[in-house]
Amino acid sequence: MRTFVSVVLVFWLAAAASAGTQVSLWHSYTNQSSEVHFGFGLRNYKRGLFFGSCGPSTYSLQWEYGFDLKGKGPQFAKDAIQLKDANLRPVALGSGNIVVDEKKFTVEIAIKVTTNGVAQDFIGNGTYKLRSKL
Repeated sequence: MRTFVSVVLVFWLAAAASAGTQVSLWHSYTNQSSEVHFGFGLRNYKRGLFFGSCGPSTYSLQWEYGFDLKGKGPQFAKDAIQLKDANLRPVALGSGNIVVDEKKFTVEIAIKVTTNGVAQDFIGNGTYKLRSKL
């Protein structure tokens, strides 16, 4: 009976956990030409109980992107944004901007990406809390 209750509890907790998109590894650096850059990753997770090659897990990575922002900010226009997909391939930007509020520790993404000549809203548009850890 105890085992049954434990299994039901694990599945209930896994189902209750919501999916989420989050920013990780917010950091700044200065390149060789003394330009200030900010970088971060944006990842979307599906929550639940998953069994993968490394064993069970309570989340599954759905998609991820890496951002490199050139300049001091707090607002970064299209030309100051470099976006890469999970395979580190550049993603073409159509328009938009990113606004960073370091006092509130948030980032607002409002960009359009271009795929086969067609501009569409970026899947990760929204406002997120900045995190400096994984």
